[in-house]
Amino acid sequence: MCDKGFDAAVVDELIERLRAEKLLDDRRYLENFVSYHAARGQGPNRVRAGLRKLGVAPAESEASLEAYPDWDGQLGRARQKKFGTSLPTNYADRQRQAQFLAYRGFSSAQIARMQGCSEGAVEQRLAKPHYAGARHASTAAVRWELGKWNSPIGPISAAF
Repeated sequence: MCDKGFDAAVVDELIERLRAEKLLDDRRYLENFVSYHAARGQGPNRVRAGLRKLGVAPAESEASLEAYPDWDGQLGRARQKKFGTSLPTNYADRQRQAQFLAYRGFSSAQIARMQGCSEGAVEQRLAKPHYAGARHASTAAVRWELGKWNSPIGPISAAF
């Protein structure tokens, strides 16, 4: 409002009065922002980027993301909306779904859990280095977990 020509003292007094009446609450705004974007099928990484774009402090954005209770449920709904109820049966379908979900902002650990990897396998896979030939970190992780290091043009060699 100061940019619009209003007096800074008046603006500060108004903001304090609105906060005192609980009509202006940053925490509630963050909760609503996270809930809204999660309901649209966006994962925590994508929501985090949106909060960063708005200039929200990293500590506040992390707290609001951790407070959201159902990221795995949202991942399942986003996958089901795009690909239907049946789980992928071959490598190409798993890869396509993993790339879509990574684009939507879900982590590779969340995607691996959705694809049926055990928790220990997910931790082991995340400890492995990312390999050349993969377009994204989540792609490398999924390929490592599934043991599928073949591309459509042949096996990916260590020379990459």
